[in-house]
Amino acid sequence: MRLHASAPTALLIVALTAVGARGQTTANWQGGATNNNWSNAANWDTGLLPAGQFDEVASIANGGTAIVDLNVASLGDGPPGGLQVTNNSKLNVIGAGAFVADNNGQNVSGAATFSGGGTLALTGATTSFSSKGLSFAVGGVYAPVITGASHGLVSVAGDLNLGGGTLRPSFSFTPSVPQSWVLADAVSIVGSFAIDPSSAGLSFGRRLDTAVVNGGANGRQLRLDLKAVLGLTVNADTGAASISSPTGSAITMTGYGISGPAGALKPAGWSTLAMQLGGGWNVAGPPSTSSLNELGGPVPPGNTTQASLTLSAGTRSLGSPFNPASLPFGVAPSLQFQYVNSAGQVVAGDVQYTGLKAVNNLLLTVDPATGQAKLTNSSQTTISLQGYSILSASGSLKPAGGDWNSLHDQGRLGVDEANATPNHLSELIPLKANNVTLTPGQAIAMGDLYSTAGTRDLKLQFQYATPLAGDFNSDGVVNQADLTAWKTQFGVSLNGADFLTWQRNLGATSAGAGSTVRVGVVKYETIAATAAAAAIPEPGSFILMAFAAAAISAHRRRSPPAIA
Repeated sequence: MRLHASAPTALLIVALTAVGARGQTTANWQGGATNNNWSNAANWDTGLLPAGQFDEVASIANGGTAIVDLNVASLGDGPPGGLQVTNNSKLNVIGAGAFVADNNGQNVSGAATFSGGGTLALTGATTSFSSKGLSFAVGGVYAPVITGASHGLVSVAGDLNLGGGTLRPSFSFTPSVPQSWVLADAVSIVGSFAIDPSSAGLSFGRRLDTAVVNGGANGRQLRLDLKAVLGLTVNADTGAASISSPTGSAITMTGYGISGPAGALKPAGWSTLAMQLGGGWNVAGPPSTSSLNELGGPVPPGNTTQASLTLSAGTRSLGSPFNPASLPFGVAPSLQFQYVNSAGQVVAGDVQYTGLKAVNNLLLTVDPATGQAKLTNSSQTTISLQGYSILSASGSLKPAGGDWNSLHDQGRLGVDEANATPNHLSELIPLKANNVTLTPGQAIAMGDLYSTAGTRDLKLQFQYATPLAGDFNSDGVVNQADLTAWKTQFGVSLNGADFLTWQRNLGATSAGAGSTVRVGVVKYETIAATAAAAAIPEPGSFILMAFAAAAISAHRRRSPPAIA
């Protein structure tokens, strides 16, 4: 409750108000990692909870999170007159929390804005958010945490602007397919969210979509739909591809298209439905290295029905239409798959990749349950590793007590281990002669370097010797053996341009190759106990290698900057 002014002061305020209207005031959030409850007045720079009746708008812009776990309207002087969340800050409504913004003051609108990574999160069906207007238009994020068949409602007594915003849903359970949730109710809904499914944990063949429909107290509703869709599985190493219905639902298609960057597809390897089934299936348009399409036409001889294919169990092979040679190291496959369903609608299907080139990079796999980690060369290119950095802005790494099993700890010669912190683990190999060679598929266990209570924000950077052009067998020299390798792989992963590369570099050795710094890939998934220990040498080997390393040079601990 605000303190009332004394009579003389009140008269002065009245006089000043008569001259000019009082302006809007911003209350800035200053809560930290632990002091993060909205209802704690000390978390606001004014020392008071922001209230609309006093023309106060709440601003959360310090990168922190404000938690609402009760009805804001029930607090002291009432809810704020507006809300601004930006700079990757977050408003998290949990439990029985109900956020309200109103326009009871003279100079506030009761509107809310999320921008610049500012995030609104509602957890569960008992939460709610209400405002006179709401915008996610400039990089705002809505991150509903869905816990059941219904979800807390965002109610807007005005315009809900979604264009330029991101919807990032997550689930605390495994939802059935199909299923829908009403997320918002507004007078009007403008634009649409970009959907980020990275936190949803959906298995293959399930896709999220949004729809705007009539209904609700304000007239228009935003609905989130979980659908079963057809999936395209592509072996990024061999180029083989097939279509299936991963959920087992019977799905009928009357046409489909596969597209990607120029050179990604091989029309000659495509086994069309026209070839396999005939009966009205036709190739649509000229096949190219960026687009392959088929449509079901009239089925002869009567020509009274349309050709179609229904999938529920099993798969339908399309031959080998993908070109693995289109993926240089560090570039992941990126195909799009669409199909026409029985209602004539174009549906975005799901795509998954198998094989080492599905990642086509250095991969850091982290087990979130145990903290174990391993580095894997998930590509068909041999990597000559010269250093790496594992980074965590939140400090979720475990450098002490032998948790991190570094390359130096494993007895690798010539490896300099930097002073480790919870924010970074780094090693550098100054001499090329000591580079760590990782063949395709090879993995190295790195110990339980991740805190299981930490944030999943790890990043991987690494430095490696630039592959020697024309060295097709990766032995460090361009010679006749590479010509033999070229002949074997010609038309599969190598072509005429590669032959010219071999000619120009004949006689070159890896000693003259440069270095490249690249960002790797991080995945969180279960690591089998045997896999976690597979790359770790026997204890006796540790001792022998440690003595050998000591005989060559003393171990140095430095604090170099992370590889950039």
